[in-house]
Amino acid sequence: MFRSIVSAALLLMTTSPAAAEWVMAESEQFRVYSRGSEQRVSERAQQLEQFDQLLRIYTGVPSERSVPKLDVWLLNNSGEMRRTSGMDNVAGLYVSSPGGVCAFAQRKDSGFYGATLLHEYTHHFMSQHFAAAYPKWFVEGFAEYFMTAEFDGQEVSIGRYTKPRGRSLLHETWLPSEMVLSGVYHPVQTGIFYAMSWLLTHYVYADPDRTQTFQLYLNAVAGGSDPVTAWEEAFGQTPEELDVALDQYMDRNRINYRTIEFEEGTFRRSWIRITEYPNSSDDMLPRFALLDCTIGDSEEHLEIIRDDAEDHDDPYAQTTRAYAEAIAGETSFAIPALTALARAEPDNADHHYYLGRAYSRRAHEEGADMDADHERARVEYARAYKIRPDHVPTLYFYAHDGDAYRGENERNMMLLARELRPQISQVSTTLAVSYAIAGEWEMAEKVLAPVANNPHLSDDSWARELMQRIHDRDTSLSGEAVEGREDDREAGDGGDGENRDERAEEATAG
Repeated sequence: MFRSIVSAALLLMTTSPAAAEWVMAESEQFRVYSRGSEQRVSERAQQLEQFDQLLRIYTGVPSERSVPKLDVWLLNNSGEMRRTSGMDNVAGLYVSSPGGVCAFAQRKDSGFYGATLLHEYTHHFMSQHFAAAYPKWFVEGFAEYFMTAEFDGQEVSIGRYTKPRGRSLLHETWLPSEMVLSGVYHPVQTGIFYAMSWLLTHYVYADPDRTQTFQLYLNAVAGGSDPVTAWEEAFGQTPEELDVALDQYMDRNRINYRTIEFEEGTFRRSWIRITEYPNSSDDMLPRFALLDCTIGDSEEHLEIIRDDAEDHDDPYAQTTRAYAEAIAGETSFAIPALTALARAEPDNADHHYYLGRAYSRRAHEEGADMDADHERARVEYARAYKIRPDHVPTLYFYAHDGDAYRGENERNMMLLARELRPQISQVSTTLAVSYAIAGEWEMAEKVLAPVANNPHLSDDSWARELMQRIHDRDTSLSGEAVEGREDDREAGDGGDGENRDERAEEATAG
């Protein structure tokens, strides 16, 4: 993502002395975008690299396991977060969709707001390396538990609480454990839910026997068991008994944290590569990121990008507009603009990828030659794939411009996409239908299970409906029957929420 925008920015820097508006620090695992100094954004990238190493050590993920880099966007404040995402009272956001996997947080690097960035990354790490259906309280509790990690040389403390969570536990009415386990609560109770999720995670990890039993609980939930029932069966503890245990645990322990000393050299520093963006990137860069990841109002994002491109006639602005038009705007603008860019820079994967997106969309416009445009799209996706074979959006949209549900080549593309980004649920649903149509019902159930067994979904959700049809060996299942569920995402509105892994963290708690 944004490789050609980077090259456009570098081109502009050779012709203009204007100061950078945005800075991107690229490291081994991340691309971190922020306004401000190179030093500050480099420090945030190093912080994330160090935190990734801690999570790998704690969970047993090999240090050499390579995954696609995560794009992290640091916005100025809650006002910009609200204005650009369309969400109120949000400190951070993590989204995985076919268009991209992105994390957004506020630029503040201290206290709750600094820890929120680590919270968002923990969501990503968990879904990237341990893709399964988890109870909501553990998804949030695990992130809350690790987000406060503090490094002092080779010594690390984990399990601290943030001040907002501490205030919630001390001064708010606690939720019954049954509500925490089920993940069903009123929005005004979000703060205390997060705090109690942290407390319950702390309680589990404080005792080796509980930690061992906890794996049985997670396996049961991943297999489709109710989170409340699974807790009773694994721990032999009713929700009411858990209420008492948590109250006693907090009172007895006064919320202790763990300090671990690692061997010298355990946490190494990453290389950092800095890219500065021109002044035209001010609103365009975050707006395009949100548009690409299908967050917020696509029409509003597109309009702002168009207005800024009118005001800034530079390579960065014009390239960004062409990409934006390709995925959500006028294909009549995008196709000639991107064709010219691809001819000028044939080794730029993004030019070919977004040109493919434009052809994909034009194929469904009135009067279009659908077959020809789908074929043109696949040609461009193939060119992009040859240059950048680990780009999941390229794999996903290439498959969907062919026979995503019957073609062996397309299935292989989706298998690779799932290996690279297992958290993108649309990849799993596409694969599940593909296996079902081929009569490989057990494989269909296996790839769909992490999505369909997600306890956050309603009983009538699309993923659970699909799982039921697969379980019933419904031979009428076809790609055409489900294509509308996928197509509604192309407009950039994010669908109905169950097809996209989206987690927003509240800006204030308690």
